[in-house]
Amino acid sequence: MTRFESLKFSPEKLVEKLCIFLLGLMFVSKISLKYLKVPRSFSYFIFQHGLHPYINFGLNFLIGGIILFYFVRRVREHKFKHQYIFLLIIASFVLLIQTLFQIAYVHPMNSWVMQIGGLVIALALIMIYGVMIPDIFSVEKFVKTIRNISVPLVILSVCLLPLFNVQLFRGGRFIGVFKHIPHMVSASTFAFIFYFPQIFNRKISLIKRYLILFILFIAVFLTATKAAMITVLIVSGIGVLTFGRKDKNTRIFKFIFVFLVSLFIILFGAQLTTFLYEVASGQTGFLMRPAQDGIATRMEEVTRGIQMFMEQPHFGQGILYKFMSTSGINVGGYNSFKDPHNIFVSAGVIGGWPFMAVVTIGFILMIVGSIRGILKGDENTQVVGIFLLSHIPVFVIYHVHLSLGGMGDRMYWLIFGYLAIKLSTGNLKSV
Repeated sequence: MTRFESLKFSPEKLVEKLCIFLLGLMFVSKISLKYLKVPRSFSYFIFQHGLHPYINFGLNFLIGGIILFYFVRRVREHKFKHQYIFLLIIASFVLLIQTLFQIAYVHPMNSWVMQIGGLVIALALIMIYGVMIPDIFSVEKFVKTIRNISVPLVILSVCLLPLFNVQLFRGGRFIGVFKHIPHMVSASTFAFIFYFPQIFNRKISLIKRYLILFILFIAVFLTATKAAMITVLIVSGIGVLTFGRKDKNTRIFKFIFVFLVSLFIILFGAQLTTFLYEVASGQTGFLMRPAQDGIATRMEEVTRGIQMFMEQPHFGQGILYKFMSTSGINVGGYNSFKDPHNIFVSAGVIGGWPFMAVVTIGFILMIVGSIRGILKGDENTQVVGIFLLSHIPVFVIYHVHLSLGGMGDRMYWLIFGYLAIKLSTGNLKSV
């Protein structure tokens, strides 16, 4: 190859690097530099000691536009599951119609430009992360990229504990280098899930494999988030049975794992059940997190969400309803108390019962798709399937995010897109 040929422009390589940039931006946009004395806000560049949402939005639209230009011109070697594309079209159409009704009847006093802008942002999110990146960037590269980004950030967060201690906690819960508790919860669980298959990778030393996994588990544990703990436990159980090779050492590992879990349940099952009940009912605190009746709190949030839904059951409150106030729409005016903490009620609040119906159908397809991905996919597809299956309990108490700002919403759309490609005819390995 001549020097000129080696310098030849490659659109494919450029677009792949742009995909990696957006995947990295998911995490970088949520990093806080508070412990380095960075100001809380500065113009339109710094917000909550980190990257301002406006910069995040702008980069997503700019990079997404470049990727879109390549996306519409490329020749595809695979296709998405028809049900997935059909559901996306229906969801987009429902959001469009509901937004128009909201402008006319629900929020006529608020800027229609901002409300349409919220719709455009939501559709851009779906297109960029749910369609374009999964279509262009292979699932193998996706899994490797997320692992290479999330794992170092979480390990860094844990390693900084001796230096900054309380500055890395909020309300008794570990936030590490991120802005808020949900960001650390997401980053640590993502890192744990995407790294888990590596414990069977013989190219990595045994001590290094389990030390990294232990650090990632500690990070999840320090967030004091029950849903996250349940998620990593599900991943550990299913992952051991899924990723282990059928050789002698792996069979021994599986036997020891199942034996120890069974022994633990027999010896400490009753005490653990009592402890979990006391934590959930608010009789006992979890780590440094104050005691809180999680069941009653969740039901209050769901009840509040149902009341909001009943205010506009046909049209919904809009995509940007959590940012709306008497002074208009403000990105800094987010109110978490408006989150219903139930995916179905949340969908109803956003887009009325039509959008609630779409999300319900999507939830059912999500369960089926995750199981099929685990049973019939290659190793990387199995990672994606296990990710989704382990998050089923989380999704029940999840509030729908339709913006370019969240870490979780972008990751979930990526997972949906990759499964939709891998589960289409001809893309699964033969079984």
